[in-house]
Amino acid sequence: MAVGIRAENLGKHYGLIRAGDSGLKRSMARRLRPSPAAEPSLWALRDLTFTVQEGESVGVIGPNGAGKSTLFKILSHVTKLTQGHLEITGRVGALIELGAGFHPELSGRENIFLCGSILGMRRREIVTRLDEIIAFSELETFIDAPVKRYSSGMFLRLGFSVAAHLFPDILLMDEILSVGDLAFQKKCIEWMHRYLNSRRIFFLASHQLHHIEMLCKRVFYMNRGRIVFDGPAEQAISLYLSDLGYRRSQKSCQVSGAQLQAGPFVILSVSIWNDQNQPAETVVVDSPLRIRIDYDAPVQVKHPKVEIAVNCEGRRIGQANTISDRTPPESLSGKGSIDFRWPRCFLTPNYYTVDVFISDGRTMADLFVWKNCVGFRVLAPSGFRMASGEPGSLKIPGIWFFG
Repeated sequence: MAVGIRAENLGKHYGLIRAGDSGLKRSMARRLRPSPAAEPSLWALRDLTFTVQEGESVGVIGPNGAGKSTLFKILSHVTKLTQGHLEITGRVGALIELGAGFHPELSGRENIFLCGSILGMRRREIVTRLDEIIAFSELETFIDAPVKRYSSGMFLRLGFSVAAHLFPDILLMDEILSVGDLAFQKKCIEWMHRYLNSRRIFFLASHQLHHIEMLCKRVFYMNRGRIVFDGPAEQAISLYLSDLGYRRSQKSCQVSGAQLQAGPFVILSVSIWNDQNQPAETVVVDSPLRIRIDYDAPVQVKHPKVEIAVNCEGRRIGQANTISDRTPPESLSGKGSIDFRWPRCFLTPNYYTVDVFISDGRTMADLFVWKNCVGFRVLAPSGFRMASGEPGSLKIPGIWFFG
């Protein structure tokens, strides 16, 4: 396959202008100060190197400010590079900002010609495809009205319809499908499937991860202007979700959090072990895992209740204890360990923390409590698909039968 995009060490740098700092004011300050202080600046992109082949579909995910839109503006030649080298083979069509290229005083029909010419279509092409564009947008009734009276959904319909009939070699779409009704979203997705079968290059940036998973086999996970991960969609998405969960957990709690000792019992450590019988910070969906609790009981504790709780983003999602499971130990004394084993990890990709409680079996009074004592990431295995916009925290175990 031929290379459609080759990028080497791409970088985009912006100087940050504070409120009230006009261009003239900054220019005069530079002349008056013999050694001007360093001005605040931002690298929106830094050291991006990648190639994209013909026929590839690439998703771009990451938090706000990660550099996704800046990357698309670079690829579509809207913004100039600060550093690096970029080669693009073929015509690029971009839907980067809703309504970009539209003039509010012109009608929808006139804006089709304006937007089409900006995207690289010749007037003859636009005339030939005009009826198809209007029909696809489903705006026949409003096509001669000024677009300043259009809703955001109508902007989407018109902009997508023009880009869809440009038939570019490389199509860039930035969060476009977040606007519009479900029927038109379905229509756009069906069109994108046909586009993907045409062996062209397709880029999609979106926070709707099920669209990324459905349309893109390869995904760039970006953060702070860099590509953190470049690989299969399911692995990129699970890594992104676990990072999001980790950041939210840090805001709502502290890993290695508060300990409360109220009796003759001490939890020395809590650790996660993987299916290779090794301590781990990462677990794969559907693989075995165990939670190990190392303790010291200088005084014998009879029939204790041992409980673990699993949290996600500061909320408890489930618990298990030896009383409910009818497996209380006869007693705990001296130094030892307790294992809680899962035959399969039923958690979806995210970041999780564990609470541990040791209680007196007779009074149920807590002897030792350690909240958020350990954290772990759950990542997707190769080929795993969530196939849902809201997968939740639990992958419900079960067996499917079809009659």
